[in-house]
Amino acid sequence: MSGYDQEEQELHNVSLYFILFAFMMALVMVLSKMLHESPSLNWFLSEAALTLLLGICVGACVFAFLPRSEQSAAYGEYDEYVLAHTLLSFSPNIFFMAILPPIIFNSGYQLRRELFYRHIQPIVMYAVFGTTICALSTAGLLFGVSKLGWFGNDFEPSLIELLTFGSLIAATDTVSVIGVFQAKKVDPHLFYLVFGESALNDAVALVLFSTFCEMLEAEYDGTRHIAKQAVDFVWTWARSALLSPLLGVVLSLGTAIVFKHVDLREHPSLELPLFLLLMYTPFVVAECFNLSGVVCIFFSGISARRYIEPNVSDATGQNAEVIFKLPSYVAETSIFLGLGLSVFGWHGRFHWPCIGWASVASLFGRAVGIYPL
Repeated sequence: MSGYDQEEQELHNVSLYFILFAFMMALVMVLSKMLHESPSLNWFLSEAALTLLLGICVGACVFAFLPRSEQSAAYGEYDEYVLAHTLLSFSPNIFFMAILPPIIFNSGYQLRRELFYRHIQPIVMYAVFGTTICALSTAGLLFGVSKLGWFGNDFEPSLIELLTFGSLIAATDTVSVIGVFQAKKVDPHLFYLVFGESALNDAVALVLFSTFCEMLEAEYDGTRHIAKQAVDFVWTWARSALLSPLLGVVLSLGTAIVFKHVDLREHPSLELPLFLLLMYTPFVVAECFNLSGVVCIFFSGISARRYIEPNVSDATGQNAEVIFKLPSYVAETSIFLGLGLSVFGWHGRFHWPCIGWASVASLFGRAVGIYPL
């Protein structure tokens, strides 16, 4: 296939992908209405779970009925220019750079600040100490299981590899917390404890993961500098924990100063787009400086509500609040649909003993990281 034909095929696949995704989004909204009107069904099935199940069902149909190239079918894989690959793949770059920022920003923008700051001490304690304890406990249990030979003879991970996995799995998912807790209308105190911890533990887990990855590379290279890595860990964690929220606040304050001294109230077509830039800018800037984009844009949303909204017109403030909710809802739905579709697009093999013990270790790590604190 020539380069031009490949581009044409890729464009065709992307167009069909958006058509299918639009149909799925519409179907989710119709099914969500039916779900909310059925209390017995809504008691055990959340809207997020419904969306995920729909994605899995559509993914199964795509996997069963859409063609693959002969060569890739022989290996159970998808060719890059075959439609099934486009439908069943889930791009982490699109997730982090396009879908995640509006969800976190809107969460900060809609936040009830008095409840969040009232629980800031336990939130920070769970996010910092709880996440660290969870990562270490998960890795420790898995290391013990490995030494007992319960993983099998074909899989013997090192302690550093398990610590890397533990730090990866210790961070709770903010999107799931928002999607499930808001739908279930849980107690506000519980919501802000769990949501605040899930938003802030990103920075801790990111630093832990980066540190253990560097230790893993040093182990493979045969060079270990434990003291240097310990100092780097403390410095990186302190820098991320302090500068990520500070950067978000500074960017919002800078935008508020612009709105205060450059009166755009008579030009709503310019005022509103400038306000909406904050949905993405803090996240991208934080990632460029190797900080936590999630923490940065979360505090940017909190500061935007406090300092920017009073400096814009009433119409822009009302429109911005509606617009912030819209991409947040679409992004949440897209994430769960994409995850459901990608279930049948994964290639490799399952190591069931590892999956089982990792699930147990994750629950054990969460319990050890929460209840004693």
